[in-house]
Amino acid sequence: MKSLISIFVVSLIFFGCNSKSPQEYFSEAGINIENQEYKEAVTKLEYIVKEFPESSEAPQSLMKLALIYQSKSIENIRADSSFMKCAFYYGEVFKKYPNSKDAPKALFMSGFINANELHNFTEAKKIYEKFIETYPNDELASSAKNEIENLGVPAEKIIEKKISKKI
Repeated sequence: MKSLISIFVVSLIFFGCNSKSPQEYFSEAGINIENQEYKEAVTKLEYIVKEFPESSEAPQSLMKLALIYQSKSIENIRADSSFMKCAFYYGEVFKKYPNSKDAPKALFMSGFINANELHNFTEAKKIYEKFIETYPNDELASSAKNEIENLGVPAEKIIEKKISKKI
């Protein structure tokens, strides 16, 4: 029993005295990213989101998490799994922080990843429609409309279509 109490006290001291701010964790994660220590960065960024959800670093952390997975920087994760995590993190920015400066871009990118990497056109269309409804005056609104028009169309066909309109 004494050993359990000792472990508890040591744990409390170690974890309870952690006085790092979300800014410090975010800064450390940035250094991890620069040093290509992506797993360590992910751990810190996820910690910020979980432990400091009201901080300004939380939506920024979700954006960085999405970018890490978008760039397929985590070893031993299949590309489709990486893109699924990417789309998830972008979606979380919009769901949890709809008023953040990153929310429009995050929602658009969630649609883009679903369409162009995961080939989930049904989900992409829903996301793009939500984007247009929520942010009709955003600079990406016209891009969202174009993406809907071209869902599932190969890039070569889109280029041919644009060239034929110019002629």
